[in-house]
Amino acid sequence: PGEMDRAALKSVYQKIVNRIRDAVQAVTRESLGNVLYADNTHVTDLCYAIESLLKHGLQQGFFGTTTYWNYLENIAKCMPDGQSVLQRIRQTPEISSDLGRGRAWVRVALNDQSLGPYLKSLLWEEELTNKYYHPKALMREEDDIALVLMLLESLSHLKFSLTLNDERLNSPDCFELLRAQQNSAA
Repeated sequence: PGEMDRAALKSVYQKIVNRIRDAVQAVTRESLGNVLYADNTHVTDLCYAIESLLKHGLQQGFFGTTTYWNYLENIAKCMPDGQSVLQRIRQTPEISSDLGRGRAWVRVALNDQSLGPYLKSLLWEEELTNKYYHPKALMREEDDIALVLMLLESLSHLKFSLTLNDERLNSPDCFELLRAQQNSAA
């Protein structure tokens, strides 16, 4: 059974890594020197792919659910400008849930052209990552996470201008809502 579990887990990792790779390639093709906005379907797909990485293998907290925001807000301890990242999110009145704050963090990191470095600084804090993620979480899988970081680093030359003041970021159906609007505008 152990071999079967490993194969199934590897398949899940591969799915998430492929989703991120495809999304990174799509936004890179789409950008061609242009600024990328939140209403772009490829940007929505990228944010969804990053969320699937951040959600995979989260530990359950002592008092219930841990969200990936609980992990991401540690950026203040890991990077000199981490506190300013958190302030921008916390000062946005439309963002009222941990889910919304986590999604806003991803948008801030993309706007700052720093998603790769921000995540890397969190991952370097191994004790912190181990506290929030199961041993079999993709975030703790060295080879696969190295590939993901390399893909995310390639985004640092792209210009994003993603709004934070969007109440939909709080919704469990956020990505479906964004896609529905994008499809109706197309």
